[in-house]
Amino acid sequence: MKSFLITFKPSSESPERGWPLQDLQKLAGRHLRHGKVEDSWRFHNRKEVSVGDRVFLLLQGKAGPAIIGYGSVARASAKDKAARSVVVRFDALTDPTKQVLVTKEALRLIDGAQSLWRTQASGVRIPDDTAAALEKLVAETSAKAGKGVSSGNLIDGKTPESNKLLKSAPTYVQRQTKRVLFARVGWMRGYRGPQPDDEKPIGGGKYNKAGLGHEAFNFKPIDGKVMGYFQPQMQPKTRRKSHPSKIVLEKIEPRFAGDLLDKVLVVFVARNPVEGGQYLVGWYKNAVVHRLEKHSSASQRNRFGYFIETNSADAVLVPVGRRTFEVPRGKGGFGQANICYPFTNRAGQPKQGNWMDEALAYISSYQHEDAVQHPTSETDPDISEMIEATIERAAGYQSNPRIRKAIENYSMQWAYRRLKELGLSPVPKYKTNPYDFLCTASGADLYVEVKGTQQDGRCISLTPNEVAHVKEHKNSALFIVYGLTVKGKRSPRVSGGEELFLPKWDISSGQLEPRGFAFTLPESAFESKEVAKQN
Repeated sequence: MKSFLITFKPSSESPERGWPLQDLQKLAGRHLRHGKVEDSWRFHNRKEVSVGDRVFLLLQGKAGPAIIGYGSVARASAKDKAARSVVVRFDALTDPTKQVLVTKEALRLIDGAQSLWRTQASGVRIPDDTAAALEKLVAETSAKAGKGVSSGNLIDGKTPESNKLLKSAPTYVQRQTKRVLFARVGWMRGYRGPQPDDEKPIGGGKYNKAGLGHEAFNFKPIDGKVMGYFQPQMQPKTRRKSHPSKIVLEKIEPRFAGDLLDKVLVVFVARNPVEGGQYLVGWYKNAVVHRLEKHSSASQRNRFGYFIETNSADAVLVPVGRRTFEVPRGKGGFGQANICYPFTNRAGQPKQGNWMDEALAYISSYQHEDAVQHPTSETDPDISEMIEATIERAAGYQSNPRIRKAIENYSMQWAYRRLKELGLSPVPKYKTNPYDFLCTASGADLYVEVKGTQQDGRCISLTPNEVAHVKEHKNSALFIVYGLTVKGKRSPRVSGGEELFLPKWDISSGQLEPRGFAFTLPESAFESKEVAKQN
């Protein structure tokens, strides 16, 4: 088996010979979702190539050299025979703005290979000893960091001095040292039992179609506890009594032999019935996971059984408007079963897939609303959207959820480009934090909130969480993209606009108006009613 080196250089650095970074990122995204991906690649000498030969993808340019892909030759390309292209099946492929497989420092340590990293051709033969060293480095990186090493801001060549020596991503180490379990449930807004607008879980198994899925109460606190249910693989009716559904605890903690496992992070995933795709909806920290279903006498949860329990203070439910972390399906993702373990067997063989590591990073950095600790906050994002829509309609502009989303995406991209031009090194944080970008200004952190609107930008909507963060952090900034033009309702297209950037945002300098309040009654208000019932 021979080995070959193919190359990638961003078109922003080499317009004639380069390839758009966005295209590579899309390819890496497809790999993340499906576990493998194929693409045609030009080879210097296709006649020397055989199906099954090893292929390494080399990142060149300011960010390189670094290995960002690994795979094998699948077949000759039927599309472009004259250009000497072959189809490469990638077993590993990373977005170089986020991570790499082998760093430039590691490549420089391979004896006699320095001229190889400077090659101008794609598809050149790699000496066997160099190929063996590369394969070993890729395998070591996969074992340590879940197929990747954090790359900082590599693609722009602006990596801080402190990040010159790239550090292994910590999330995979967490997956090896922290007990983790992923469980699929039906989709609900609150998981606090049947409510008028949230009657039962949607999806999550055949039982939920006719009955009330037990996960309906997964985030309902009862005496300081929450009890979670999901349906592991169900046995045929004739075998259920003798072979009940169970959780294989050994795939959470290799070689474990007991009937309950504590200190587990349990992550709940559900399919969005409106938009499609499956998303992370909440999690239990420090949970106890039982091998077999436990019975419950709690009437507040219909005496439904459970597999998982934890203190309610350790439970987090993501509001519907914040459920943005999509979990891939199929091979390498969360498959058809309702349970996904971090290990493929009882001996501790790690399951491949960067999405698990990214989910752990998402959970550890999440600072948005928590609908368990503050149930009324579940609607905060929705209320903010309603206020913004009302402001725009009052000014004579059309507005609906699709338009608001298109405006948000357009404004975020505008702000990101502009902040980058200003040398503020923006890092997106909007998925997990109550601000949109973390920037660096004069060596200090700067929290940037971005808002987009069709009107003149003099009035914007904020969630309570956003207001609290600005009040607590004086190093906050506001970036408004206003005067936008929108065409179309079903597939809106946004254009035009102007910007206003306030690098020192003092929220007290403007007028902050509450548009609504949530009042929680004290327990004493119901005590007299309970006493009256007893009498």
